[in-house]
Amino acid sequence: MTAVSLALVGYGRWQLLIPTVIMSLIYVLWHWKQWWPKEQRDRLLKLGISAGLTAIFLLPPALLLLQEQQSDPGAANLFREGEETIMQSDLLAYVTPSNGHFLLREVTEPIYDKYYEARSSSRRYSPYIGLTTLLLVIMALVKKRRDSLPWLLMALILLQLAMGPLLRVNGVTYQRIPMLYRLLEPVQVIRLMRVPDRFNMFLALPIAVTAAYGIVVILENLRSKWMVIAFYVLLLTLILFEYLVIPVPLHDIPVQSPFFQELAEESGSFAILNLPIDSLKAKTYMFEQVTHQRPLMQGNMSRIPPSAYSTFDSNPWLNTLRHTAEMDPAYNDVGQQFASLTAHGIRYVIMHKDLVGADRIQHWQRHLLTEPFYEDNEIIVYRTDPQIDQDFSLDQELAPGLGPVRVMVSAGCITRGHTLEVDVGWGSSKVVSQDYVAELALVDNSRTRRFTKAFPISDSHPFSLSSPLTLFWEYYKLPFMDDVETGAYSLVLSLQDAATGAAVGEPYVLQEIVVQDDVCQFGPVEDATSVNAVFGDRLRLLAYDFEQDDQLNLRLYYQANQRMDRDFKIFVHVFDPTTDVPVAQDDAMPHRNAYPTSYWGLEEVVEDHIRIFLRDVPPGSYELAVGVYDPDTGERLEVIDGEGKIATDGRLILTELVTVR
Repeated sequence: MTAVSLALVGYGRWQLLIPTVIMSLIYVLWHWKQWWPKEQRDRLLKLGISAGLTAIFLLPPALLLLQEQQSDPGAANLFREGEETIMQSDLLAYVTPSNGHFLLREVTEPIYDKYYEARSSSRRYSPYIGLTTLLLVIMALVKKRRDSLPWLLMALILLQLAMGPLLRVNGVTYQRIPMLYRLLEPVQVIRLMRVPDRFNMFLALPIAVTAAYGIVVILENLRSKWMVIAFYVLLLTLILFEYLVIPVPLHDIPVQSPFFQELAEESGSFAILNLPIDSLKAKTYMFEQVTHQRPLMQGNMSRIPPSAYSTFDSNPWLNTLRHTAEMDPAYNDVGQQFASLTAHGIRYVIMHKDLVGADRIQHWQRHLLTEPFYEDNEIIVYRTDPQIDQDFSLDQELAPGLGPVRVMVSAGCITRGHTLEVDVGWGSSKVVSQDYVAELALVDNSRTRRFTKAFPISDSHPFSLSSPLTLFWEYYKLPFMDDVETGAYSLVLSLQDAATGAAVGEPYVLQEIVVQDDVCQFGPVEDATSVNAVFGDRLRLLAYDFEQDDQLNLRLYYQANQRMDRDFKIFVHVFDPTTDVPVAQDDAMPHRNAYPTSYWGLEEVVEDHIRIFLRDVPPGSYELAVGVYDPDTGERLEVIDGEGKIATDGRLILTELVTVR
């Protein structure tokens, strides 16, 4: 036991000493009486020394970790409650060969996918004990019960702890069955393992000792040397066959961008910010650092102290980006965010495409307003000191040194009486010393302004501008009245002198807008069933498609009709049409709560993938309904279908049926 303890200390995993103590205590208590006689004092002394050394190496770090947790629960992220129910062992996995077995991989890999559906493929660890080993354990319990029972007791306790707070069998968790891990949750030292799966590392020790007693039973019945040799050959062959994993699974070396070599050769002292901000993904960034040799804004270590993220926490934009993995449009002063990074010595912001995800890259790029300094298949790089005509340019100079860099309009078609939204990314190439007012207008073919509305250029950005270079977003709403005539118009942006009201510069035509009485129709999504339904004039369900086996894989394609100031939830009901009662459902914000609607950009098409399990649904035909609601009030948004009809009860019923056999 002491040898195991010392090895773990050297490995740097203090919390893994906990199972060593559990096994030591069981062993001591079981053999206490037989060691107590005087002739066995030397053995008792040795055992005491072993247990004492184990305690010496365990108690100080354990007490320090507990003290840190008690003083500041977020200090080192000691407990991971969300991971405890994910990183727990499935009971059937103990008798299912490894998902990397050289012959059985094609069979066992999909089985482990089912056991550990919530885990990434690289974390679907196999706790397989082995059928040969289990047979030896059974023989030991029959013939060597006295010697093997304490080791079996150790194995059962470790197995219970490795299975975590909820019983999981064949990928299904059973909430009502109490597990030892859940009962021991108040004993925080047990949870210092952080994830239950780690107890399996120690399960091998008592299983191995018990199996060894089973081998002794067999050897006692073998009468010749050749029978012993044959037995060992057979035993080694069976165990090797059961455990052999070829090829040994290794992590692929990430493909490195040639840009990192350019960073290494670049002059000057500077640091870089890698996105997304994630301590686990930072391992990739640190591997890249071997090439570019530049300081990083973040890294990875086993227990991250609170001070490590002080710079992020002091910057609201970075803090939000770290915790939500999204660029919040509320932080619309892009130039100021870049300037804060420059002040900390950050020269480049590097987005890793595969880590950010294809569904977010476009949103992030749009928000930053500038063009990438460098881009390849792996990364997108931005400079934190963007320069006019190098990193961005004005679409049109509406006033000296001031104009739009990027403009987004919510739609090219608008139903009369509804709201049109316009997002303008402003930029300046020099100090702007005069205050202006922005005006949006609908201009007909005769160049007559049929609708106008004036806005401060920005409610949040100070004018006059004191910085020679600035970049910021501003969001404008045009609530069209019912008296706006139907027809085709040009949407025009212009500036006026805030003091005199006089027009400044030439108007900038943004795009054509069609105003009509009917519901606007939008182009179909490729290979999907068109819907074109509007929810509360906030967002539009363009289309959907789905696949079905033991679960429903539904894809919904939304488009933002306007910039939303609330995070709406979307529900999907699989319901019985005769009773109108849901038999299965999903209820969440888009992207499993990871992409709130308040972050959506105008005209952005968002694909939301929803999985609904149908295992417990009785056979029959069911209908699908989709709705959107405000989670704060529970109020559903009104639904207008593609034909302009108001759907009842805030639910849009889709055309296809779900058939369960």
